[in-house]
Parts: sequence; structure tokens; C-alpha cells
Amino acid sequence: GFALGLFPLDEEELGVPVEDVAIGITVCAILKDFISKHEKVILLYHCDAFDGRQEARKCLFEKWARLYGGDLNLYQDHVKLTVVSPSGDEHFQFLGYFAVCEAVQIEALADEFRRFASQKALSMKGN
Repeated sequence: GFALGLFPLDEEELGVPVEDVAIGITVCAILKDFISKHEKVILLYHCDAFDGRQEARKCLFEKWARLYGGDLNLYQDHVKLTVVSPSGDEHFQFLGYFAVCEAVQIEALADEFRRFASQKALSMKGN
């Protein structure tokens, strides 16, 4: 079986440098290893707004795809979701994906992803 756990980390408290080049290299090495074992892959990522740095995270995913994903035939895209809290406050998050697929499948994949993201955004209203 599998278990997945997510929790916020205080990077300043941990002493993690803001711009650690090894992180991107490591993330892409993990992607390459996973992708090499699967013919067609779609990996979702979510840039949460808990600390207000969701746009910086999105930019890092784009940068990593551009710098390290070229030899993977990697396609990357994202959508920006507006989330309204029960108190009426609005904030945004990014939902994105990396995909390895044939070029003719990219448009269908992008359409399906946007449909999925729209449904997710609707389900998040008022949460």
C-alpha cells in the first residue's frame, strides 16, 4: 500500500536556503527516475496558499521543467484557482501537472485537466 502525508514546514526554522539549486536537480532526478519506469505519466502538483508563496512555487515548477525537463519530453501546465473562505476572504492557489505523452495527446490532456480543475474549484467554494 501507499501513504501520503502533507504538512506545512517552517523553512526559516529549518534553515533551508530560499534558493537551493540542489532542490530542483533532486526533484527532476526523481521525476526522471519515475518517468523512466512508466510509458505514459501524468503527475499533479498543488501550490498551496498557506504562506502566501504559491506563485513562487509555481515559478519554481516552471523553471525546473525548463531547465531540467528538456530531455524528458516533459509537458507542463497549470491553472490558477481562486478559493473563497467561509469568511469571504479570497486567495489563489495553483494546480498543475507534468506529463509525458505523445504530442497529439497534449491538447486532449490539457482540456481534461482544465475540466478537472474547474470541478475542483467549484468543490472548494466556501471551504
